[in-house]
Amino acid sequence: DGNCFFRAISHQLYRHEDDHLNIRSETINYLIQNMNDFASFIDEMYSTIENYIEEMSKDGTYADHLALSSTAVIINKNIIVHEFKKKPILIPGSDFLEHQLHLCYDPNMPHYDSVVCIDGSPAFLSSEHILFT
Repeated sequence: DGNCFFRAISHQLYRHEDDHLNIRSETINYLIQNMNDFASFIDEMYSTIENYIEEMSKDGTYADHLALSSTAVIINKNIIVHEFKKKPILIPGSDFLEHQLHLCYDPNMPHYDSVVCIDGSPAFLSSEHILFT
């Protein structure tokens, strides 16, 4: 379902997926409070920022780049998105490189999952291993 991004963020933050609806809600509130900043990024699929927010607020709606960027800001973390055979992409949310959350993305599904180290330690990538957006 379209909640996979928010579930993965919840897992990265709390080691469980249960807070995904709260994270989506916080993202929507941020978008509402900053509508003027985002209006120019809305494509013809939604036509207005209000339509975008209405659709994105629905449980199960897939997160796009605007939702990823907004979520990164509200949680004050850099979201590192790993995709097979591609350099990981940093979605900025913090001024500190070490504030990282790691997700993998499969564009064929489309689906996000939380990435954790086998030993339980926090994942970290240095700047030379990341593509900055």
